[in-house]
Amino acid sequence: MLAAKFCRRFYESNGLLGVLLDRRMPRRNRCAPDRLPVYPTLLLDGSTAPPVPSPSVKRALRKVAAPGPPVLVVTTTVETEEQALDIAHELVGKHLAACVNIVPRIRSVFFWKGKVNDDGEWMLIVKTAPGNFQKVKDAIKRLHAYELPEILGFHADHAGALSARWVVDSSTPRTPARRKKKPSKAKRR
Repeated sequence: MLAAKFCRRFYESNGLLGVLLDRRMPRRNRCAPDRLPVYPTLLLDGSTAPPVPSPSVKRALRKVAAPGPPVLVVTTTVETEEQALDIAHELVGKHLAACVNIVPRIRSVFFWKGKVNDDGEWMLIVKTAPGNFQKVKDAIKRLHAYELPEILGFHADHAGALSARWVVDSSTPRTPARRKKKPSKAKRR
């Protein structure tokens, strides 16, 4: 039980809650659901130290902890759900964004044209590659009903490597593959 507490603390402190001890270890020493071997260290006083990752866990940790490609998060708000869906489908359909989250019915208080406004809106959270910002901004402006849409871009400094790779791969516009022309078989006379 003590080893499990240390194991849990080790994984929580390293952001890895979810890695499980090897099946060869007694059930009471296992931690979570990934089944990578990690072995707790027994100290001279009989207590256990946080587990020492085995080589296979260290390799997995390097993959998880390796920095991924840069990711950009773009936000905007719209007046209606239909407008939010139109923009989301346009961005994802043209591979300008990997994912667009639509947050329903937020409340915005803002100063516009000399008065304070209090309106209900829908928020879009767009995940894309940093090189797509101008294209994303142009698409949002083209489809947006507001006179001056608020479009903000933020770098996601702490994205997981695998999800960052997915965002960049999914938000890279596709170009049709060119087929190689077969050499023509001209008849010789």
